Amino acid sequence: MLTFCMATLTVRNVPSAVHAALRTKAAKNGRSVEAELREIIAAASLGGAKVKPMDPDKAFAKVRAQIRKAHAGKMPTGVVDSFLRERRREWGEEE
Repeated sequence: MLTFCMATLTVRNVPSAVHAALRTKAAKNGRSVEAELREIIAAASLGGAKVKPMDPDKAFAKVRAQIRKAHAGKMPTGVVDSFLRERRREWGEEE
């Protein structure tokens, strides 16, 4: 199993017949067209290897670790409140 970060692709000029066939295939597989495309691209590019989505708990743990590293080992508190206070001051809406 492979785990990876997600990227975004844009595909232009898809013929209507191809799009319709893709919609039909996605519906048969109980997926959205986008999810169906992800499966097709993964199978074609990875030689049939299954792509494992990143576990959300592991992803959040990784982000938290990066935040702690940037803030001397602690999670910052009051960040949103400080941000809102700054914006209110800038906009002349002090409390």
